[in-house]
Amino acid sequence: MFEFFRKYLEDKVSLTEADYELIEPVCIIKKLRKHQFLLTEGDVCSYSGFVCKGFLRKYSVNDKGIEHTVYFATENWWISDRQSLMDGKPSRYNIDAVENSVVLLISKSNFEMLNERIPAFKDTVNLVLQRSLNATQERINETLQ
Repeated sequence: MFEFFRKYLEDKVSLTEADYELIEPVCIIKKLRKHQFLLTEGDVCSYSGFVCKGFLRKYSVNDKGIEHTVYFATENWWISDRQSLMDGKPSRYNIDAVENSVVLLISKSNFEMLNERIPAFKDTVNLVLQRSLNATQERINETLQ
């Protein structure tokens, strides 16, 4: 499954073979069955996830038991709870598979190491995060109208 991630990176940035040799060993492949959780509310998010195959959603459940989906991730998209990942605090969200899925996971410490040792990787991550933030802001704006 690493080849899906490599193809994603190749489409976005020019990396050396040495860069890929640094990236591949820190990637963990996780297969999820439909409705299986990648993250459960109350757990600390430890990984950034890249969807190789399938479809995931991130959602919260209010005190009345109503689910509020805040994010969907399809193939070639990232998913995690960035706030929990960065702060080390329990997540307010659940992330589960809408269908059978395969996710590539990179731990926080390994992600930081890759960002430090491969500047082009860091630039790509920052661009993806900025686009994600823009899309989130647009979604909020559309909801308010």
